[in-house]
Amino acid sequence: MLKVGDKVRHKTCDPDEIGVVEEVAGCDDRYAIRWLDSGFTSTDHIDVLEPVRRKRVYLAGQMSGIPHFNFPAFHAAAAKLRDEGHEVFNPAEADIARIGIDPSLDNPTGDVALAAERHGLSRRECLAEDLSWIALNADAIALLPGWVLSSGARTEYALAEALGLEVIRL
Repeated sequence: MLKVGDKVRHKTCDPDEIGVVEEVAGCDDRYAIRWLDSGFTSTDHIDVLEPVRRKRVYLAGQMSGIPHFNFPAFHAAAAKLRDEGHEVFNPAEADIARIGIDPSLDNPTGDVALAAERHGLSRRECLAEDLSWIALNADAIALLPGWVLSSGARTEYALAEALGLEVIRL
């Protein structure tokens, strides 16, 4: 049985589009679904719908040397994954939470040494927390474009691969 707010896929139409149950339409297992990509609303029987399993996803990509540590791309990707119903570990958010301010705002070049000097942001501590979250919590890793250019993201990917996690290429 589905409930209002559940994320679903349609088994026979576009299986990549995610919908949200907006209401239970009567007692015959029919549901009003709002499809997120198209905005279209349909009423479908439960036989053609499947719930979207919530995954715990680690978001990986290049930060060092990218303007503002690439935080805007991390935030946009995290929002998209959350819209799809996933729990997301966004290392940009973790960095902000770790030091209490956004280190990308005063660092337009993504300079790691400058972030360490101004905010005490330690790459070693960041990677330790990130890798620990992957090892202990992740079901999947989502890779931002250009991730392969980052030694940190390559390390995160190697751990995810060793653990047999699903890989989502964004």
